[in-house]
Amino acid sequence: MRYFKAPSLYGLVILLPAVFFATNQATAQDAPQPDEAAIDEARLMLERWGEVRRAIAREKSDWVLAKQVLEDRIDLLKRNIDAIHEETKAQEQKLWGFDEKVAILEKKNVKLKKTAEELSELVERMETQAIALIKGAPQPLIEGVKPLAVQLPGYTKNNDAEQALDEGAEATVAEQEGEATEDAEAAPPLARRVENVVGVLYLFNKYAGKLDQTSELVARPDGSSLSVDAIYLGTGYGFYVDDSDQVAAAGWSSPTGWMWTETQAAPERVRQVIQVFNKDQPAAFVGLPVEVKE
Repeated sequence: MRYFKAPSLYGLVILLPAVFFATNQATAQDAPQPDEAAIDEARLMLERWGEVRRAIAREKSDWVLAKQVLEDRIDLLKRNIDAIHEETKAQEQKLWGFDEKVAILEKKNVKLKKTAEELSELVERMETQAIALIKGAPQPLIEGVKPLAVQLPGYTKNNDAEQALDEGAEATVAEQEGEATEDAEAAPPLARRVENVVGVLYLFNKYAGKLDQTSELVARPDGSSLSVDAIYLGTGYGFYVDDSDQVAAAGWSSPTGWMWTETQAAPERVRQVIQVFNKDQPAAFVGLPVEVKE
């Protein structure tokens, strides 16, 4: 029997790489080789794929940033909406309070209008009474209250002949009434009307408690005029004597105007009263006839 000796492990290690290299070389030589066009196409595809991946990465980054911006804007809008809601509630509360105040003011306005109407009616009655008083007042008092009286609605500037003579007026009574109508059309406010009528009544009250002596022209029953010295005992009674101390008269207030009536009293008595009043004579008791009119 013949025995064979097995190769050593070291030899196998050296032999295997050589066999593997020879086998791969033979395989590579036998395999078909790729052409240059395929290689370029593959390289181009890889480059495009890289660009696509980079574009996707950029889009993702931009989207994340845009999402954050949108979320911040949404939060800001929510805060603004909440602030607007709060402000709306506050304004609604103010409006409720304003409505209550308006309702209160409307009630006050109604009361004020009612009071103004009542006051207007009262002032109208006072104006009517004041005009009636002016109509029957002494001529000096009429002249004194004229600045206020001409502002009274319905006032006619005293149609007596004495005023026309004093002013040297050539206008007729109709013209005077026309002027009064124009004054009435431009009626002053209520407050001014109150001031006017109160002023007229104040002057009347002041004049009623004193004696007044004036020189004036009076109309006689025959249509002539007479220059006289007159003395008034308040607003209700008076006397006059002419410049020649020949004619004397007594006067009083009436609803149709101031009335003069020549009296039997000696003109010298009226003259004496006037001189005593002006301190041209010592004080003395002088009797004058006074007729009480109802």
